[in-house]
Amino acid sequence: MIPSRLAALSLFLGVVAAYGCGKEESATEATQGNGGGGGVGGASGSGDAGGQGGGGSSGGSDGQGGATSCTPNTTEPCYGGPAGTEGVGVCKGGTRTCNPQGTGFGACAGEVLPSQEDCATSDDEDCDGATPTCGSDNLWSRRFGTGEGLGLITGSGGHPILVGRFPGTLSFGGNTLTSSGGDDAFVAKLDGASGEHLWSRRLGGAEDQAAWSVAEDPQGNIVVIGEFLGQMSVGGGNTLQSEGGYDIFVAKYDGTDGDHLWSRRFGNSEDQNARGVAITKNGEILITGSFSGGVDFGTGLLESEGSFDVFVLTLDSNGNPIRAQRYGDGEDQNGRAIAVDAGGNAVITGDFRGSMTFGETKLTSAGGFDLFVAKLDPTGGVSYARRFGDMDPQRGYAVRMNAMGNAVVSGLVRGTVDFGGNALTAQNLDVFLLELSPSGGHVRSFLMGGSKADSAGGVALGAGGRYIIGGGFMKDANFGGIALNAQGGASSPDAFVARYDTSGTVLSATPFGDKDDQLITAITTDAAGRIFVTAQTSGVVDFGQGPLAGGAADLALAKLAP
Repeated sequence: MIPSRLAALSLFLGVVAAYGCGKEESATEATQGNGGGGGVGGASGSGDAGGQGGGGSSGGSDGQGGATSCTPNTTEPCYGGPAGTEGVGVCKGGTRTCNPQGTGFGACAGEVLPSQEDCATSDDEDCDGATPTCGSDNLWSRRFGTGEGLGLITGSGGHPILVGRFPGTLSFGGNTLTSSGGDDAFVAKLDGASGEHLWSRRLGGAEDQAAWSVAEDPQGNIVVIGEFLGQMSVGGGNTLQSEGGYDIFVAKYDGTDGDHLWSRRFGNSEDQNARGVAITKNGEILITGSFSGGVDFGTGLLESEGSFDVFVLTLDSNGNPIRAQRYGDGEDQNGRAIAVDAGGNAVITGDFRGSMTFGETKLTSAGGFDLFVAKLDPTGGVSYARRFGDMDPQRGYAVRMNAMGNAVVSGLVRGTVDFGGNALTAQNLDVFLLELSPSGGHVRSFLMGGSKADSAGGVALGAGGRYIIGGGFMKDANFGGIALNAQGGASSPDAFVARYDTSGTVLSATPFGDKDDQLITAITTDAAGRIFVTAQTSGVVDFGQGPLAGGAADLALAKLAP
């Protein structure tokens, strides 16, 4: 059985398992489908003021901050919160005193910094100048039973469409879905206004299947991608059969009623996976993932050079192959997410060891897994390719394209990484946001996280282009000056949703959880900027309209205000 993110929490401190279809990295590095967001285990700049948030940059003024020398015993005003928050809500500055030796200032006494909103008071604890919404921030929320949401999009009409996997039974409010053994895949469409069930489908067989990503075409039809082992029913009496290991599936469904339109299988006796899908305005379907051995995607045999190589497959709207491209060497390369802009250009992200060559650009990792971001033009030509990392792991899990054609990427980093602004150093395994221009130049980058390993649950673009990021954290986390503490302490993660404006200044950071495990695994927004999140949760979780109780590792979906 493919392990869930929560089932892998024993590996939460960042131990990386062997990569392959049916195998995942640690719970802190699992992947998400690109249609929505992705997760702790998993899928979306440092140039501007305030862009160096996250990673513990705040939480109080530095005890030895300021000038390297000062007049002994003198005092001066101080404030360690984000710019623009002093004097707003409960936030206020303090004073600090030069030590008797004149070598530096002491701690900032009396300051009050932004913190999470307390629904028991009317105070503005996060110091954003707005009346706390608390319960009204949650428009609706649902808990469905044991399962995991891996991909999430907002379809036409503002309706959320989610994909993932589940063991046993799962109900979205219509017919109960029952797995045929192991994990089965699912796709479900809910009403955006109410959360009520519109339609849902089970994709599966006696062995393991997972749907990782979903996209909608210009006609409102739904394309689902993932991987499967053995025989798999995809609807309408149609079945696919893997050749031996995990194979890739691509299936298209009518967006109105979920009826099967067509499906395709790609693979060999080894393992393959598909993790991201995007559709251009002319209906071409672009898929990325990884493969081992030789695979014919319909355009001729592609051979990996050793272990897993990245592929990008382009299909027409009827599932016929247009082109297939391979990137990699004898080590591991992983394609994890893909997005397209209005011109049909595609940006892919993931991680790699060894080398990858995109056109004339050769990328070589610094030692461990490094992050890559590459842009392809509508014919498959390379526009740019970038590598970011050091000896520690850096992984890209999600990518979005904004209205300016910039790529907004999110994932996880450990160690120190320079995205093109200032070097950023993670406290442990931190979530990052990176924005690149249409030519691949650095626009903005920043970190968020705490002293324990965090999880990346994807990135979405909100009203006015603001960044909306979801994931999970243990013990503590800092979001550009807003400090959160997990109710599960250092042993169980809480979910979070953080909002940043287009300059990288944090607007809010909201935790969800109790003493048990909660993770945001995918995230998306509708046309009005309202936020949909999928979560995997144990114990009790409250998204704002009352507690949702259930069993271990349950799937939840919530709609939040912008």
